[in-house]
Amino acid sequence: MKLSVIIVNYNVRHFLEQCLASVTKALQHLNAEVIVVDNASVDDSVTMVQQQFPGVICISSKVNLGFAKANNLAAKQARGEYLLLLNPDTLVEEDCFVKCIDFMESHSDAGAVGVKMIDGAGKYLPESKRGFPGLWNSFCRMTGVYKWFPSSSVFNGYYAGHLNVNQTNEVDVLTGAFMMIPKSIWEKLGGLDESFFMYGEDIDFSYRIQKEGYKNYYLPGVSIVHFKGESTSKSSLNYVIAFYKAMIIFTRKHFSGSNKLALVGLLSVIVWLKAVISSVNSFILKFRFVFVDGVMLASGFYLIRHYWAIAYHGSADYFNNQATSFNLVFFVIVWISCFFYQGVYEKKYALKDLLIAAIWGFVISLMIYALLPENWRASRMLLILSFLWVVCYSLLSRLLFNRVLLKSWIVGSDKSKNVLVIGDASQVEKANFLLKQKRYSFNLVYKDPQETRFFSKDKWIDLIRIQKIEELVFCQKNLDWKEILFVMSELNEQVEYKIMTESGSGIIGSSSKNDRGEIYSLDLDYNLAQQVYIRQKRLFDFLFSVVLLIFIWLLVFVFKEKKQFIKNLFGVLRGSITWVSYRTNENRKITLPVIKPGILYPVPSAEHILSNDFEDQLLTMYAWNYSAWTDLEICLRDFQKLDQPIYGSN
Repeated sequence: MKLSVIIVNYNVRHFLEQCLASVTKALQHLNAEVIVVDNASVDDSVTMVQQQFPGVICISSKVNLGFAKANNLAAKQARGEYLLLLNPDTLVEEDCFVKCIDFMESHSDAGAVGVKMIDGAGKYLPESKRGFPGLWNSFCRMTGVYKWFPSSSVFNGYYAGHLNVNQTNEVDVLTGAFMMIPKSIWEKLGGLDESFFMYGEDIDFSYRIQKEGYKNYYLPGVSIVHFKGESTSKSSLNYVIAFYKAMIIFTRKHFSGSNKLALVGLLSVIVWLKAVISSVNSFILKFRFVFVDGVMLASGFYLIRHYWAIAYHGSADYFNNQATSFNLVFFVIVWISCFFYQGVYEKKYALKDLLIAAIWGFVISLMIYALLPENWRASRMLLILSFLWVVCYSLLSRLLFNRVLLKSWIVGSDKSKNVLVIGDASQVEKANFLLKQKRYSFNLVYKDPQETRFFSKDKWIDLIRIQKIEELVFCQKNLDWKEILFVMSELNEQVEYKIMTESGSGIIGSSSKNDRGEIYSLDLDYNLAQQVYIRQKRLFDFLFSVVLLIFIWLLVFVFKEKKQFIKNLFGVLRGSITWVSYRTNENRKITLPVIKPGILYPVPSAEHILSNDFEDQLLTMYAWNYSAWTDLEICLRDFQKLDQPIYGSN
């Protein structure tokens, strides 16, 4: 056997499907095998591989082994003369593997081969070729100096900036996202070092290849797309810590003397400095709108209080007391909380979310106002005027923000886009359906792939300009991967790119290597798969538990299993379990969003046994249409069962 392709997967089911489809095409004329190691994914990655790619060897691990250990496990079973380490969020051209193997067979000194990578926006990825992370290279990389001198061998040695990206070159480091190695060399080196859990193992392996007297080659004549499909964003705190800790492991292993001490010291300082900066940036990005809303709402409430005191009571100092100040702060918190739990601060929100949040804030504020002592109440009129200010401010601020950012007068996160779909009629219909589930509005334009097959770069540019295309969706079933990569690499970031799987189960894309990939899929449109509903479920659990806790002195006499009820109550309060959940069923035909184990079951009990298909339909409806009211209804319906054991417990 000539080649063994090894793919380590973790919770990127739709990216993996695309990857395997491209790999299958590229292996049509090769005696090869594909091995997928699934690192305990909680999506249906394993089921998808088994059903759609029965020829693929699938190793399902019950725990996350990490990148190095998982690759080593697969390599032990591999029968190919060459091994290819490939990320699941990549797409390869049809002649990719053949070209790499031909190169290695004509270069006996080749220890490993890498290729030119572009991201989901068609932009060249500098990690396609790299230098070793010595003291100076690491300093320039970590401080960002390399960005100022992208073509310098001195300041951008980390990314080998002095080497032409379009010329074949010997390089120090190849990326583990695509690395082809003769199995004989792999076995000689003992595979990847498993002390690297994630990140750094490719640098270590590249270094050991050169120490053995072999060379690492970068081949720009072969291109792949490398999306950002991983669950860890490169701008996140977890990535920063994991990456630089891997660099410390590498330094301690391969450096010695003063260089080792200096580099370890530098890395140790930088990792914590980067961690602090990353945390601060993450906090600012996450809560910047919350802060602005808080300041503006509080300012509006203050002005309303001031001018209403003058207009109605004849004195600007009428409301200047501790009670009204408390009301102002407390009601700002109430409205901000309603915005948060209604998803107004999510990337995807609509006008209705804004209005519902404002109304809920008003209702909750009225309820709290009614419960306050008389001397702590400001004025009902102030509350009404404040509600009007919340509505006016939130609408106008979002209108202005979207006008600046999206160049459109809209309230919400989704501007109507002109979307060009390249595919036949049946594929366009599937794409249209998926887009409708994910988008509020879009204008669909489509072209037959036979028509666009021989388009030059200029013709593509003209088409995009004339039709005012903002997003381009390729239907994988109707196109060669080489065509897709040509368009993405030539047009770069002129439009956003998406690719629909051959099965039509999802549309994937990624506009930046620093962001998680974007997926349009019915599987991910379950309400219980969205953060806003997960937060609402947790809020319901907490509030319902608080009510039960208030009346626990009475409820302990209602339930037979008193200890179990109390255990359940405090388990939900801690967040380790939920009141309503579905049973774990490995034989279930459907894949539902993962939620915590629970006490009550969404499906009502019946005297007769429900068929598995009907039960699956009811569970699907629960997950798809979930709301906190659904959980409340189930808890009231099965109130006497709140003392039963947790599903899945012994």
